[in-house]
Amino acid sequence: MQTGLRGRPRKLALMPPSELRYAQVVKHHWGGRLVCVERRQVFGHFENKAEISMTFVERNNLTMRQENHRLAGKTLGFCKKKSGLEDK
Repeated sequence: MQTGLRGRPRKLALMPPSELRYAQVVKHHWGGRLVCVERRQVFGHFENKAEISMTFVERNNLTMRQENHRLAGKTLGFCKKKSGLEDK
């Protein structure tokens, strides 16, 4: 995008889609025990904070870990060689 000024042209700002709903779940621990669960709204509109499901977040995290286990170093499926990645 031309700005009429010297130097590198500025890029357009990236904006999330309007239908995106993004939340953050933070677990607070004290002395090895779960004290409280805080739900934060980042993008989008939630009718109430109960819509932010801990179950969905944990399931999504597990799925991501399982799909990428060949690349993550602290998993049983870790591969050091390229041939191990191709065997999958």
